Amino acid sequence: MNEIEAKTLIEQFAQKQEQGFFPCPRCGRMSMSTRVTTNAMSRRVSCYICDSCGMEEALEDMNSNRLPLQHWEIALDPDSWRMDYTPTMLVLQLLGRDNWDRPVYECCGKLYVDVDPRRGHGPSLCTKNGNEFNGEPDALISSEITIKFIPCRDIW
Repeated sequence: MNEIEAKTLIEQFAQKQEQGFFPCPRCGRMSMSTRVTTNAMSRRVSCYICDSCGMEEALEDMNSNRLPLQHWEIALDPDSWRMDYTPTMLVLQLLGRDNWDRPVYECCGKLYVDVDPRRGHGPSLCTKNGNEFNGEPDALISSEITIKFIPCRDIW
């Protein structure tokens, strides 16, 4: 997950904060006040965080050493926060070709395969079944997701 995706996720979570009692999205501890508006407002994103994290952010600003949003607890494991997270951009690193000579890419520990890597055709990306390099194609990736290939898209 990159910084922009983490910011989007945290802002989505912030909308839920006034509807219930949650841990601090930055540190993951159950240190938030039950009245969400009495907690600290993050300096990085429009979201309430616990007072300790608010103080840490202030100190980080003084030292010019900010904790990246993708290192917040909620960004590290959005599923455990009951967040339906769908990335808007995938940065895919080419790993090589599988047994069927299809290009295999990796992003955030997940493997993807381009099932139609022909020149002149757009990518047709699927996850890999079992997240195995030579696994079968599984779920098709939405065409609404922006794809960036590193170093480039491997085509036939």
